[in-house]
Parts: sequence; structure tokens; C-alpha cells
Amino acid sequence: MNAAAPIPRGAAVVTQTILPDHDGLSAVDLLAVVYPNNPPSARLTLRLADAAGQVIAQRDFQRLAHNAAIQLSFPPQPHSAGQTYRLSLAGTDDNGASVWAYELDGYAPGSLTFNGQAQPGDLRFSTTYTYLWASLLHDTLAELGRLLGLALPLAFVLWLPGALLLGWLGAGVGWLRPAGVCFSLAVGLSLTLLALAWLWAGVVGWHWSPVSLGAVYIVLGAVGLGRVLARARAGRLRPPRLNGHALGLAATLLAGLVLRLLVVRDLAFPAWVDSSHHALLARLLEAAGQVPANYLPALPVGVFYYHFAFHALAVSLHWLTGQSLVDTFLLLGQILNALLALSAYCLTWGLTGRRRAAWVAAFVVGLVSFFPGYFVTWGRYTQLTGLFMLGPAAAALWRACQAPAPGGRAVFSMRRNWRSIALAALLAAGLFLAHYRVLFFFVVFVAVALLAHLRRRPAWLALGLAAAGALVVSLPWVARLVSQAILPVLGVPGGLAGTEAYNAFPTDYFASNLERGWLALALLAGLWGLLRRNRGVWALLAWTAGVFASLNIGPSTWLVNNNSWAISLFMPGAALLGWGADQWWHQGRVWLAGRAAGRWRWRAWAGSLVLAAAVGLTGYAGLAGARMQLTLLNPVTILARAVDRQALDWVRANLPANAVFAVNGWKWLGSQWAGSDGGAWILPLTGRQTTLPPVDYGYGTADYQRGIADFNGQLAQATDATAPSFRTLLRAAGVTHIFIGARGGPLNPEMFAGSAYYTLLYTNGADWIFAVAPR
Repeated sequence: MNAAAPIPRGAAVVTQTILPDHDGLSAVDLLAVVYPNNPPSARLTLRLADAAGQVIAQRDFQRLAHNAAIQLSFPPQPHSAGQTYRLSLAGTDDNGASVWAYELDGYAPGSLTFNGQAQPGDLRFSTTYTYLWASLLHDTLAELGRLLGLALPLAFVLWLPGALLLGWLGAGVGWLRPAGVCFSLAVGLSLTLLALAWLWAGVVGWHWSPVSLGAVYIVLGAVGLGRVLARARAGRLRPPRLNGHALGLAATLLAGLVLRLLVVRDLAFPAWVDSSHHALLARLLEAAGQVPANYLPALPVGVFYYHFAFHALAVSLHWLTGQSLVDTFLLLGQILNALLALSAYCLTWGLTGRRRAAWVAAFVVGLVSFFPGYFVTWGRYTQLTGLFMLGPAAAALWRACQAPAPGGRAVFSMRRNWRSIALAALLAAGLFLAHYRVLFFFVVFVAVALLAHLRRRPAWLALGLAAAGALVVSLPWVARLVSQAILPVLGVPGGLAGTEAYNAFPTDYFASNLERGWLALALLAGLWGLLRRNRGVWALLAWTAGVFASLNIGPSTWLVNNNSWAISLFMPGAALLGWGADQWWHQGRVWLAGRAAGRWRWRAWAGSLVLAAAVGLTGYAGLAGARMQLTLLNPVTILARAVDRQALDWVRANLPANAVFAVNGWKWLGSQWAGSDGGAWILPLTGRQTTLPPVDYGYGTADYQRGIADFNGQLAQATDATAPSFRTLLRAAGVTHIFIGARGGPLNPEMFAGSAYYTLLYTNGADWIFAVAPR
């Protein structure tokens, strides 16, 4: 907003047409402009009518304060999407109030009139929608239909390779009996194998392509089909057992997946700063057909040591489905987010051996906990991938240290444990390629496992063999990481040091009663487990405390901080709560059984109360958590919108490949700058250079980083685009075009519109692209 709309008086009415994007339109908000001579008796009337002229809502306003919010609320309109509405402002003859507007055509679908005459620009307004049950059902069916259409490529990429390997490697491993554990391990192994395939392609000089990758998955599909037919011929093919536990787990996973897909139903781009950075990495992998050696030619950065497992997965699915990379990110990220419930299931089963405990852990992660659902608002796709790998890797490692002997006593046997050791080694390697911070958490868990099996030297051997196996299969990446990242940092004094603020614990993440409640119950369950001397509970508590201790004893480091562990606490927390809930339920059933035996009638009543409380708390937590999951997307982190996608498509189709764009940005983290609107996606999606590339520029030389920071610092302070100093700044950076996205930033269209130094090439009302005059 930068102008006041005309003052409506008498028959002179201000009218703005609005075309809602969604069903359920339920409010329109404006901002008042009140002039000093506005008398108390003056009245401003706000009215909304549909295309037929029928008035939907009307409200009078008197004694308005300047810049006061003006809201017109009404019953949700069930079919408002794409319909034309007329928002009108009328006033008494003595009215001296209006509303804020924008002098340029910032809302292309609508138009502004005054007293029947067209006016430049549009009103500044915002709309509110109510998510109706009919829309919820429609969107749910649409998302399930989209999943069904992509079921085959998703199964091939996420499950099939790991399932085939697990069919051989997991044969005879007793702790793999639950189907949820097998599925979790199969997905973890598939992610590992894919990342290793991309890593070793660079070693042997192979370049993946859509054709070669598709051929590999076709062969794997044929092998899988052959195994199924062979088992059917031998009479060993049995349908899965659909007991209550399996159905409950499947329902939990499906509900969590649907909720997460509904969260991103309106997103055109993944959110926040991380997402454009991940898109650039995926583009580099796609162009190279292997893990690239550096960022060239996209950026003048001569190293590449970022964990890449998610990007390899995204590119592979992008090739197999033909979806755009942006759409692949949005879908795949939410699928991995939902599957984290399965990872928690595997972790809990591996450490406790209790099916009910594992299901409760999955229920908490899938429906109740604020994390990992909130990861979508940051685009934390790599940490999601790492955390998924963490559950199966920790479970396999824990089980590799012990095996049930015929007498029931937990002992170690290399003959029985080598398969679990191999699983742990592969999953640890996949975790190493997925996320370094999560790898740190896993290393602490390894230390805890050593302490838990301190008196079992063969168990130490198992851990050593698993570590050696992980090191061997990922050796090329170890060598690159050491040479490109670790050795250069070690040579710089204080190169690993982080600030106190960077390591601060984010208490705001745990502000809701639901989040505090389940974490408090998890802590109580952990203390109870200590009293019961449960080894798995002890390991979970020691792991949690060990990570906190390592992060807060001694100097902090930029590699890992309290924030990264705080948003990962749902993994050990859900496992602890699962164990406690299982014990609580078991105790309630024991007490209830006392009634049938005619003993201790008070225990029967206590058992009934315990079971009823468990059911009630589960139901309440599930419903409250589902509502929270559906609404947790933070609008502040949505930097790019659907209209930005139109503008970027226009750039790709109409501007030369050597165009250089000045884009909006802000100082994001420390001294690092980040794009603040759709301009952040220009380089990843169109290949054109910008004055503020994704945050990967931080891996470049100090001079390169300083140049970007200096330029954007000056750009953010500029107010006059026609000033010689501003034009000199653009010329020095080689800028040929200006890109202003829907969200905007320091640069705004009115700085350039109408100037002889800039030519408007494209606008959709929200996005603006100007060409910079050569001189």
C-alpha cells in the first residue's frame, strides 16, 4: 500500500472486484485512512455483494482511528472459488475516511472504480477462508488419487531395492518379525542404496540419466516379480496377517500422510530459505548424473561436500514420474515426514521389543507431536531424511549387539548377528550421506550402546565391524569430506566455533500444552523405566542426556547445536512414551483381571480407570494433534507463491540465458543474505544468475561472500532507483534485469515503473520484471 483510495461520499462509491482462490470465503480486511477533519457523525459503510448483486454482508463504521483494521465477516461462502465479488465502500455526505490502496495494478484479477469510473491500482485488502468439510473431503480424495497414480514409481524408489536386499539379508533375523519394522528397514535400505549408487557413479565415471535409472528399476521390478512367482509356485507365499495392531499402524500412517499432504495443498513452492538451496543441489545432481565435484557452472564454488541422499532421491523420483522438481519436493518431503512415524516405530521396537509401545511411538510422531510436521515450514528435507534413517540404524545397531539364545537370555553370537551387523553398517552409511547433524546424534547413540554392553566384548566387535563396513561403502565421500571440509576448517583458528546465540535452546517450540503434555509423560515414563531397570529405556535417556551434554559442555560449534537436537527430540521422546504407555496398559489389564479372580476388587476399578484414561487421552491427543498438524504451516516462511511460478516460466521462455537479475533479499543468518521472494528461485529453476543466489554461495571464497553481502547491503538501503549511484551499483554487478516477486522486499515496483532507465517487460500484478537500460 502506498496511496489512499478516493473518499466515498454520498452517491460516490469506491468498488473493488475480488476473485477468491478458494471456497469458504468468510472475511475481508482493509486498513482505514482517516483524515483529521472526519467528524464523529460520519459513517463509512462496507458492503460485499456477489456477481448477481445480492448483498452478502454489510457493516457500518464510525469514529474510526487512522490505520485501524476494518473487517467484514460473514458466513463462509461454499462456492466462492473463481466467483466475482464486489466490495464497495460508501460514506455519508460528511465522511472523511477511506482505506489504503496501491497506485499500481497490484491485483490483476480485480479492478478498482470510483463513482463508476475506472481507477489506477487496487485497494489493499486481505481475504480469510474457512476450510469447509466439503473442501476437506474433496482435497483428501484428490491427494489420495494423486498418490494412487504415483504408487508404482514411489514403491520402486522408496521400497523395492531395500525390500529385495532385506529379503536376503534379513532371512532368519528374529527381531524383524513385525511388518512395520521390515517396511521401515526396506525404506532405509532403499535410500542408502540409491545414495551409494549416485556416489559410486562418480567414482567409476558413470552418469545416471532418466533412461539408465529407469532401466535399473525395471530390472529390479522383474526380479521382485520373479521372487513372488517363485514363492507362490513353492507354496510359500502367504498373505499378510491383518490383525488389530497392523490395521492400527496402517491407519496411523495413512492419517498422518493425508494430513501432511493437506498442509501443502496450496503451496506452489517449498517454504523458507533452505528449499531453494536444496533445489539448486538437486539441479546440480541432475545435470551431472552423479554427485558433482563442485557448484560450477551455477556458482563459482569449487567444492561440494553437502550431504546429498535426499537430492538423489528427489532427482530419481523426478525422472521416473516426470513431475517438476518443485512438485517432487513438496510431495516427497511430506511422504518422508509421514514415514518418520514408521522410523519411530522401528526404533521403539528395536530397543523395547514391545509392539504396543512401537505403535504408540508411531502415533505420537504421526499425529500428536509438533515435530516433525513443522519441518515443512522450513524445508528441512535433508534432516527429515536423516532422521528417518536414524530409527532403523539405531535399532539395527542395538540388535546387532545381542541375540536371543534358545534359553531366552540375550547373548552375542557372530553367527546369529552378522546380518544385523550388515544392516547397521549399510544404514549408518546411508545416514552419513543423508545428514551430518543426525549422524552426530547417531554417534552418541553408538557410545551409549557401547556403555550398555560394556561387559560384552563381542558386542564391541559388532559395533566395530558395523563402523568399518559403513566406512568402506562410503569411503569416497569420507575422502572428499576430509579433503574439502575438515582439513581446511582445522587449519583456521576458531573455524568450528559457534556463537552462544546460535546454540541457544528454542523453548518457543514447546509452548503448546499438547507438546508439553506428551513430553512430560515421556519423561515420567523414562523415570519409571529407570526404576524398573529397563535397558532400552536407560539407553534412550542416556542418549538424550548425552547429546545435550556434548552440545553444552565446552565451546559451541556451528556444526550442530541445541536447536537441531530440540527439533529431533520427538524420536527418543516418542519411544519413551510408547514404552510407558505399554506398561500402563499392561498394568491396567492386570488389575482388571483381578476382578474375574474375585480378588482385590479395588484393583479392578483401578484397572478400569487406567484403561479408560488411556483410551481417552489417546483419542484427545489424536484429535487435537490432527487439528494442529493441519494448521501448522507458518505463513511467514512462505517466500514464493503460485504467481511467482508464472513469472519464472516467463523468464525461462523469454529472456536470454546470460541475463543477470537484481532480486530482493534480507540478512538472514549471521552475515549471510537470503532471497525474500520468488527471486530466490531464479537460479535453481531457470539457470539465470542473480545478485543473491541460494545460500550455497556461503561455501565460496571469503571475497565472493563479501561481495554478495556488500552488494545486497547497499541494495537494501536504496530508495531511489534513478539515482546515479544506484545505477552504477547495478552496472558494476552486471545486472540486466530487475525481478520483484509477489512477497517483495526492499525493491518495489514503484521504484522502477515509469522511469526512462527501466522498461517493464512483464507483470501479473504480483510479480514485476524490468529491463535495465544499458546506460
